[in-house]
Amino acid sequence: MKNLSKAFIVIAICISMAISSVVSFASTDTLTMVENIIAGKQDKLIFATIVSIGNNICSVEVMEEIGEDKKAEADSDTDGRGDAKSIVGEKIEVEGLRSYMYYDGFDHRPKIGDNLLLSLTFSGNTYKIKNGAFYVNAASHDTFNFIVPDTIDNTPGAMELTALYRFVGSNGKNADYSIRDSVVYTHDTANNGVEIRITEQEGISFVNEKGETTKEAESGIPADSEANNHDYGNRWIWAAVILVFGSAVGLLVVNMILKYEKRSESK
Repeated sequence: MKNLSKAFIVIAICISMAISSVVSFASTDTLTMVENIIAGKQDKLIFATIVSIGNNICSVEVMEEIGEDKKAEADSDTDGRGDAKSIVGEKIEVEGLRSYMYYDGFDHRPKIGDNLLLSLTFSGNTYKIKNGAFYVNAASHDTFNFIVPDTIDNTPGAMELTALYRFVGSNGKNADYSIRDSVVYTHDTANNGVEIRITEQEGISFVNEKGETTKEAESGIPADSEANNHDYGNRWIWAAVILVFGSAVGLLVVNMILKYEKRSESK
């Protein structure tokens, strides 16, 4: 009975560890940079145009500030923090603007004349990139589209951009967007808050390595199609493997303990 109790304890511990690994592995609740932007986790979210480029600092002209009309103290400088005072029309220096979101591996660096959507933090009298720099075709929430490599087409990243496109398009007034498994969720406030699932890419122009437009988001495949869920479907296969492996390890450990005790008793 004593050995049996030990066996159950060891098996329970191993299975618990396996289940914890599965839960951690399967979780999709980690905030992305886009979700941080929608949640307002930056000092400034602006549209700007690059006017000069230095070694580590670019100078940009601020064309529009998202959510500017929501700031209660827009005419103050908030003791030098720089996050409430409007900077529209000003030229500011931005540290750390070296590349654009989703352009890893592409031979494309910031250049004079580029229009951008920038998430900024203000620290030590300097603006720095907070949640990314996004390449856009126009510096206005009314007319912009994101410009990204066509390798992003029909990926979870495209749906993140879709959520951000809707948020910015509302001038920051509607932040009711969340992203889970390549689907954007929001609610219809005019219809008792009924949940709405957005599965089609919006507000994105896809380009090849030459910068030529290959596709507009309006003709995209629904993001909850079989092709897009491929990455997430494999997640549960691996979860089952982890669970089985954890249970097997538990049984192996128990078997070793029992054999050891039998040898000890026989001496």
